[in-house]
Amino acid sequence: MKIQDIYDKIDEFAPFSTAMEYDNVGILLGSGNAEVTKVVVSLDATMETLEYALGVGAELVVTHHPVIFHPLKRISQDSVVYQYIRHGVSVLSAHTNLDMAKGGLNDLLAKRLDLQSVAGFDEISRTPYRKIALRVRQGWVDTVMAAMAGAGAESFSVSPCQVWADGGMEGGASGTPMVLLETVCAPETASAVLREMLQSSPDPHPFYDVTEDVVRSSVVYSSRMGVLPVPLTPDGLLSYVKERLGLDSAGLVCREGMEGYYLNRIGVCSGAGGSLLYACARQGIEALITSEIKHNVAQDALEMGIVMIDAGHYGTEILMVPAITRKLEREFPQLEILPYVQQQPLQWR
Repeated sequence: MKIQDIYDKIDEFAPFSTAMEYDNVGILLGSGNAEVTKVVVSLDATMETLEYALGVGAELVVTHHPVIFHPLKRISQDSVVYQYIRHGVSVLSAHTNLDMAKGGLNDLLAKRLDLQSVAGFDEISRTPYRKIALRVRQGWVDTVMAAMAGAGAESFSVSPCQVWADGGMEGGASGTPMVLLETVCAPETASAVLREMLQSSPDPHPFYDVTEDVVRSSVVYSSRMGVLPVPLTPDGLLSYVKERLGLDSAGLVCREGMEGYYLNRIGVCSGAGGSLLYACARQGIEALITSEIKHNVAQDALEMGIVMIDAGHYGTEILMVPAITRKLEREFPQLEILPYVQQQPLQWR
């Protein structure tokens, strides 16, 4: 098994191309061609994570936060990057692409809080679906269709085709009749669908084309919103968030006089998402759960009458460790996937 295989699998459900422009994601240390037998999943690539990886014999650490975020002018001997390279441990980081992915960190956060009717808000990008048309031998339609569907293809249609295989011609005695198989798929699954199509086709060089679907698009949202199972007061929501996320403490932004106001429509954003306050106002969101709320944003929230809860960067993102561990275990049963839950760097007392 190669590191590239793990990269490709993560790319299928959290496309690296969807990461924010300022971000740095992918295989940041090491080579995609390197062999791997054990993988550690961690929020950060710290020295402690490296010690754990070396102790269990892991060749790769999969992190959420990039081990290299800003450009490096020098790599000192005692730096984290130097030590990972020195010990031959690779690092693959999935950051904002994992935050925003379907089933990613924002969805995990919404699920942990048991939000209902979850939807995305704050649109980041919109990419058309892909339409794939393939000429395939009539007897192989079900086989090829099943392979493509397993990779994420949707809405199949089959129609007659004025082409014959094996040199036969329409109306002739030789050749195999072919049909036109058409489908659509989300842009993030297009590569996997095409791969399965080519592998399952009986023809070594099948005739196909890929175009954009002008009707459907895949939309990436930075955050999620949903409805609480039961409306809660600001203090009640604070207690609920702390209990659900296993936090000892959290920050509350709440205007005077709102103590008895019941909140229902909630926004969530893993990591530092205080700037989404203004998008929340446009969406009618009554409370935002995120982290690293700046002073000026908190002041604006008070004036706007929107409740904010600062659950900590660690508190909103540590969910990725067990989730990605389980995901990789399912996808790569031949590998040993080990979670590493580091100490929270910022502790409120």
